[in-house]
Amino acid sequence: MKAYVIGNSFEGREIWAAEITNFLKGAPLTKPAMLFVGPHHGNEMIGKEIALYYMRYLLSNYGANETVTRILNEKTIYIIPCVNVDGNDLSVSGYPQRYNCRPMDDDGDGLFDEDPPEDLNGDGRVMDMRFWNETKGDWDYYPEGLDKDGDGFCTNEGWPKADGIGGIDLNRNYPKGWTNYTNHGLYPFSEPETQVVRDFVLAHPNIATVFDTHSGAVCLIHPWAYTGNLTPDNQLYVTLRNKYETLTGYEYHRIGAQGTTDDWIYDTQSTICFVMELFGGGFYPGGYTQFEQDYPDLNVPWQNFTHPQLGEVQIGGWWAERAYNPPEAEIEEWALKNLPMLLDLSEITPRLKITQLNMQKGNGAVFNISATIANMGFLDTATLQAMQTHTNKPVNVTLSFSGNVELVAGNQTVSIAVIKGSKTATTQWQIRIKQSGYTWIKIQVASAKGGRDEAYLRIYVPERERLHTIP
Repeated sequence: MKAYVIGNSFEGREIWAAEITNFLKGAPLTKPAMLFVGPHHGNEMIGKEIALYYMRYLLSNYGANETVTRILNEKTIYIIPCVNVDGNDLSVSGYPQRYNCRPMDDDGDGLFDEDPPEDLNGDGRVMDMRFWNETKGDWDYYPEGLDKDGDGFCTNEGWPKADGIGGIDLNRNYPKGWTNYTNHGLYPFSEPETQVVRDFVLAHPNIATVFDTHSGAVCLIHPWAYTGNLTPDNQLYVTLRNKYETLTGYEYHRIGAQGTTDDWIYDTQSTICFVMELFGGGFYPGGYTQFEQDYPDLNVPWQNFTHPQLGEVQIGGWWAERAYNPPEAEIEEWALKNLPMLLDLSEITPRLKITQLNMQKGNGAVFNISATIANMGFLDTATLQAMQTHTNKPVNVTLSFSGNVELVAGNQTVSIAVIKGSKTATTQWQIRIKQSGYTWIKIQVASAKGGRDEAYLRIYVPERERLHTIP
């Protein structure tokens, strides 16, 4: 495994990636790859935990588990454990931060991030706060904290009067379906965090599948999110999601959103993408009431507190951390639910292999050569989306030889638009050998998504045939 910094967040924190493969079996970029993308939303910390779990699982099972050993010999696994590292650090400290930390003027007073909620009662988390309104005969609800800028409190009737930390919703900052909303960024890829993901994906064209993580619900999602229209690859997505529903117990649900990571990657990179909403009350088995029963600490009992500005208030209510993340003791349980899908996304990528070479001797020193290229994987070497938008990268089959060989017929490099999963393609050439003796021919196949392979032919031409056929 190699781990390295791939960029920095808005506040300058390092964003890391891991590269896991058997380096002795080929360079990472020459193998088909799966990408695991950790949280774009800082408060959805379970994604980072499952990323680290999968990393450990692969490393500890190589050589002992046949599936893992095969995957790492033949494929490359890229893992970005956390995209929104600024929001993650805030969330770990008890402040639930979905967005990144670019300063914003939420309350329109010309100041930026001057009035964030805070942990007043010292219980290690930022909760809700309520104050009894005698006039209404009901509670007014506020985020836990002080009115630092003197413009009043953010209530359920006076939003917005608070100005918290940041920011931009990073999973609304990608080009496909991007909309010019306040928290979507000034333009697509306006944020350093999404630029880091963009640059990493573009630098690794071997990524064939993506597992992207979110939380707040229990379901799996795939493109399109920005529109209700079906993708050109819908039949494939339905086949895979049916399998993953069975493997994980998560059901498919469409959740609409604009400017998401997966819509952009699928649209432009000929890559099959899935989003897993890993944990939460949305689509929870048995419904939200069951979720509340299974996680009673979701609703924190109200505690009296003397507020320095409001007087007697109560602090408690809905705990955001539990709404998006399971208890520490359950992390492995939720990771194991997702493990079969992670392994399958690593296995189904295209994988090219030269399975047959044929040589037929013609007249004299002329030879007809053919090579059969098999896609040993389930996925095609290009998506239908890529074929329709003309962004697919072809499979290239190249015949290499010395100056003793003349190419008579066929192109030295043959480009094949796509080789379907579990199917083959055949290329042909005709060559003439100029000198007698032994000559080596090399055939190479290379594909952005399907990896590389090579094979060799040795051809012998006796002296008498060379003299008879070559002037």
